[in-house]
Amino acid sequence: QAQQLQEYQLMLEQHLKRDLRAQLSHTQQVQDQRVQQFGAELAATVRQEWAASSEVMARLVEQQKADISHIKLFLQRQFGSFAPQDQGGGGPAAPPSAG
Repeated sequence: QAQQLQEYQLMLEQHLKRDLRAQLSHTQQVQDQRVQQFGAELAATVRQEWAASSEVMARLVEQQKADISHIKLFLQRQFGSFAPQDQGGGGPAAPPSAG
């Protein structure tokens, strides 16, 4: 009777160990899949955010270029050309002398 009980206990322990290993293996696989999925989602999000911020930066640069062009035009209308060959030094145009 005692030997049968020990054999049964041993068999039960082995069964539980196998079951536990199987559960641990499954849990590890699920965690690995979740980590891979999270990594892929994170990478996709980073790519989207990078593309969006790059687009915003490109628009800002274009807007700044346009602003600079407008400022140059305004200053040229107010003070004449800033080109060095026109003024000999690149300064504002002198008012025409009466004479």
